[in-house]
Amino acid sequence: MKHIVILGGGFGGVYTTKYLLSLLKNRSDVKITLVSRDNYFLFTPLLHEVATGGLNRHNIVEPIRNLFRSSLFEFVKSDITEIDFHKKIVRTGLCNISYDYLVIALGSTTNFYDIPGAQEHCLDLKNIEAAAAVRNRIIDSLETASKSKGKDIRSYLTFTVVGGGPTGVELAAEIADFVRQMLRYDYHHLGKEFTVHLVQRGETILPFISASSRQRAHDELIHQGVTILLGSEVTKVFPDGIEINHTKKIPASTIVWTSGIRPRQIAMKPSIVDARGFIPVNKYLQVPSQKNVFALGDCALFTNPGEDKPVPALAQTATIQARYVARNIVHALKNKPLEPCRVRLSGLLVSVGQRYAVAELLGVRLSGFLAWWIWRTIYLFKLVGRVNKIRVAIDWTMNLFSKRDTSQL
Repeated sequence: MKHIVILGGGFGGVYTTKYLLSLLKNRSDVKITLVSRDNYFLFTPLLHEVATGGLNRHNIVEPIRNLFRSSLFEFVKSDITEIDFHKKIVRTGLCNISYDYLVIALGSTTNFYDIPGAQEHCLDLKNIEAAAAVRNRIIDSLETASKSKGKDIRSYLTFTVVGGGPTGVELAAEIADFVRQMLRYDYHHLGKEFTVHLVQRGETILPFISASSRQRAHDELIHQGVTILLGSEVTKVFPDGIEINHTKKIPASTIVWTSGIRPRQIAMKPSIVDARGFIPVNKYLQVPSQKNVFALGDCALFTNPGEDKPVPALAQTATIQARYVARNIVHALKNKPLEPCRVRLSGLLVSVGQRYAVAELLGVRLSGFLAWWIWRTIYLFKLVGRVNKIRVAIDWTMNLFSKRDTSQL
């Protein structure tokens, strides 16, 4: 019996498992084991709505054991401590697991680039606990502001998002709407004035989309009350603010870091990562020195054949790569030639607050309410679990007529 072991319960790992079970459903000589430290799959593209009271956090998670009902499948909930490629063993906190084929989809963590104070004083948005922490910090800031006097209030009513990619843009717009609502209904004695900063090191936000879509997103952020600071490198972070370009200090009680990722690190014998911690793979998504080992998603360094830049670290990228990994493992089991991977993104969707988004789908550029409706529709269908789809649809419908949830998590 051949044993396929998949490390990681994110998009790469879960979708590889899904495709493998579909391709191997008529075989009894194969076993698939998924190893993850969490017992659930998290739909990360909607974390920013959990962080700002738009969605219940339980509606974007699905227990992994609920996803796969197959005699070929086994789930192990444990931390991964080491991969021994010589012995073909994965060591976990619970047991050692031998493999014939290994898929590494361990994802990434936040990259703070060794900026002084960043890791200590910034929040991130990588998991469900982090989303809860962002929401709690925003509410705590408003509570403190309600009892403060003088210039201290300004700091507590300033919220900073570092990073002008899709996550940063979506989060900044949602924070502006969340805070505006709370000032209107719960803290009206503080007035209507608050500040949301979106800090971007580069000269533009959303570098992966066209200039016209970037400009529309930029204009809508300004309309939502977000202050965009371009060409602004964060050089130091304090408990009560950030330093930009080694000179200017901006006070802020809430600082969320969405700029940059680094692969999640585990011990390996021998090491197969590059100087930055990524796992370089060939056109088949194989590790060149380990033909029975594949890697994908945020932890892998993959470049489309004939191109110069690695593919972007997106959930869409991981799901596309998962299909190729599954096919190539099946090809290997049948001693057939492997299939080169090519990641072609079907489009990019970025929400900019309530009822507005920018979209580029199959060469068509859209913005405004229609793009926002398409964004929600696509994400709704991509959610894993029928019950979650219904719950999120209800949440979104209720949000059209009622205010966001302002209870702390």
